[in-house]
Amino acid sequence: MSEKINIYIVEDEAITVATIKSYLHQVGYEVCGVADEATAAWKDIQSMEVDLAILDINLIGEKDGIWLAQKIHELGTIPFVFLTAYGDRKTVESALTFKPDGYLIKPFEEMELYTAIKIALEAFANRFTSPPPAETDNMMVNESLFIKDEHILVKLTVDEIQFVKSDGNYLELHLSGKRHLIRSKLVDFAQRLPANFIQVHQRYLVNLSKVEVIGNGYLTVVGKEIPISKTFKDNLFRSIKTI
Repeated sequence: MSEKINIYIVEDEAITVATIKSYLHQVGYEVCGVADEATAAWKDIQSMEVDLAILDINLIGEKDGIWLAQKIHELGTIPFVFLTAYGDRKTVESALTFKPDGYLIKPFEEMELYTAIKIALEAFANRFTSPPPAETDNMMVNESLFIKDEHILVKLTVDEIQFVKSDGNYLELHLSGKRHLIRSKLVDFAQRLPANFIQVHQRYLVNLSKVEVIGNGYLTVVGKEIPISKTFKDNLFRSIKTI
């Protein structure tokens, strides 16, 4: 499996797309997709393996980059960087509403793009070590976790969880012989788990005590092969050294 960072470009100016592609290839990033309007981009981002999105604010079509940013923010599985030719106060304030991980103003240089992406990826990965939010539908009590399943709370022993897979605003909790589906973002749920749960991909958290094999770009948990994203690779190996 490839360990390259997969970047999706949402931009309606062909020259700008070509420039971004050239810059990204020079620094070793992979362009996994391009769209010139927001709705097509949103469809791709939900179905593809994307590590980061670059979003032009002003796009052709009915939906703009702000609309797409809201969707990605709600999804909560990838960082995104805004790109715009307008640096006025109104545009910036509107863009910041959905907490972008970076902001670039055209024209930009290769190092500016590289720096914005690097900071965005690291900031996104660091969110999983932040203090947990004050309120949640899922509560930790000692070594147990109460999850909201339909209209009742179900008690799980945390170490029963083998891995967690994100599917938009829902999470699949995989346990031995069973699975629970809960409504939560991966970043929020991760903050409720102990340190042996590590994010290894934009859509996966794994219980390190259940990991059997770590290969080139993947690991296995009870026979299930899970991809390792380069974004989270360093944190994974730092965590392994501490257990």
